[in-house]
Amino acid sequence: PLQSPPAPLSVAIDTRLPSIAISSNRSSLGANQQAVITFTLSEPLQGGLTRAKISQTGGSLGNLTALSDTLYQATFTPAPGFQGNATIAIAANTFLDAAGNGNPAATFSLPVDVLASVDLQATPAALNGVNAASTILITLSDSTTQLTADDIIVVGGSVTAFSGNGNTYSATVAADTSNPALKQVTVTVRAAAFVDAFGNESPAATVVLPIDLQQPSVTDLAIASPAGQYGIGDTVQLSGSLSEPAIAGQRLRAELNINNPFTAQPVTVDMIVASNGTSLQGTYVVQSGHDTTNLAVIGFTNVNITDLAGNPLRVIDAKIKATLTGQATTATSGVEIDTVLPSLVGITADTSKLYGIYEGIPLTATVSEQVRQGSRLTLQITSASGNTASVTLEAYQPGTTLSGFYYVRASDAGSGLTAVTTGTTIRDRAGNAMSFSPATFAVSGVRYDGGVRPTTVTHGPVTPDGRQSIVVDLSTDVTGVSLNAFTLNHRGRSVSLRGAEVSGSGSQYTLLLPDRLRNLAGGYSITVFSRDIRSVLDPGVGMTNPIEVELPDPGISTGNR
Repeated sequence: PLQSPPAPLSVAIDTRLPSIAISSNRSSLGANQQAVITFTLSEPLQGGLTRAKISQTGGSLGNLTALSDTLYQATFTPAPGFQGNATIAIAANTFLDAAGNGNPAATFSLPVDVLASVDLQATPAALNGVNAASTILITLSDSTTQLTADDIIVVGGSVTAFSGNGNTYSATVAADTSNPALKQVTVTVRAAAFVDAFGNESPAATVVLPIDLQQPSVTDLAIASPAGQYGIGDTVQLSGSLSEPAIAGQRLRAELNINNPFTAQPVTVDMIVASNGTSLQGTYVVQSGHDTTNLAVIGFTNVNITDLAGNPLRVIDAKIKATLTGQATTATSGVEIDTVLPSLVGITADTSKLYGIYEGIPLTATVSEQVRQGSRLTLQITSASGNTASVTLEAYQPGTTLSGFYYVRASDAGSGLTAVTTGTTIRDRAGNAMSFSPATFAVSGVRYDGGVRPTTVTHGPVTPDGRQSIVVDLSTDVTGVSLNAFTLNHRGRSVSLRGAEVSGSGSQYTLLLPDRLRNLAGGYSITVFSRDIRSVLDPGVGMTNPIEVELPDPGISTGNR
């Protein structure tokens, strides 16, 4: 028998992807608000929609509530302080429908603003006694007309001006400068000064302005160099201190107790602020005409110093004089400024005797002020006989005199010397050098004779038989002395020396008188002269003229000086 055909086979085919729509009952969220998030499925999903596979940003999402197998809800709460778009997202293929089709990605964005912000910017950010006001720029997160000057609270000052609109305002704040101990000014925009469109109240915002109303002052200005004499070109160091740090490199001008000879104004020295900010340092260079026995700082002027906060150095009076502490202006620094050059006053010689051959005539140069030990003066000395010699006078100790010798030559005879300066290394105690130019000095009153001559005549010993003797000392060692060199005189008449004897050598000779002259008394003189008498040191030098010496009574000496 014939069989009937089989029944047709029916197979269901599902290729549609299950979709997930995300929506909110609010279009945006503000402070203290929540949103109900609804998840609508195009078809049921295997295992249903689960919370663990849903992600979010900008807040937290609560547990899911299944209203049906295709409708779910959960509550979204914004994160504190969040401002922006919150997101709720389901990644693709996270869920499957009954046919095994995976869902496409689904994302939902929700605007959130739970914060009204206030930003404060101060210019300048720090205050001082000169700049004691600051402009506060107030920037709000939202435009408002609610902000007023009354919303600004100032501690340590006050609002002196207020303006602005929208989300930008400006306030001028002035510090209370009547309080020198004030260290900061606090500016606060109070909380809830305005409410934004989301209902958020503005938080409080504060800016703190440090302020320094203390002006720096000079606590000390002093001479730092050691005591002593300082001359032209020398440097003297000055030091000082400030009451608080200032900007390094700034300067003030210290006044000294010396007047500039050209302007009659005090000499000044620039004092520089050192790297530590509190030390002052300066160098004074001694110039011609600057003279004082006790250098001191008397004040300062032309100030260009501010502390780190910008406060200028404290002004004492119209001339900006400082009330100095530490070393007072009357204190003794021991620093003497001497720019007067030493000068030569004169040249003298010892005139107390007649100087013979090779004897040194002491010469003394007098200067206008004390000079250093070792200072020297060179002279060209010319005698009355025309002889010349270079002589150096030296200061053998600090003082106002230099000394040396001119030595009498064989051919020197006469009175007075001529001295011409030929050079000098004289410096005073401050180091000022004597200005040199040749000068001529007459050295008067000094007597000298470089020839052979008797210097003393004395009675010698009496011989046992009663004969008297005369001892003659000559100015130098000689030869050629004989009885013929002596002439005995009595009241202008020559007395015979027949029977007399001469003995001796060198510079001392003895004339033994004859017996007939044993009673020799006053009224006698002796003349010494002979062309045969010659100097041992220089045979070319002899006696040039007879020299008569009064013969004293026995026991009395005389001399020719």
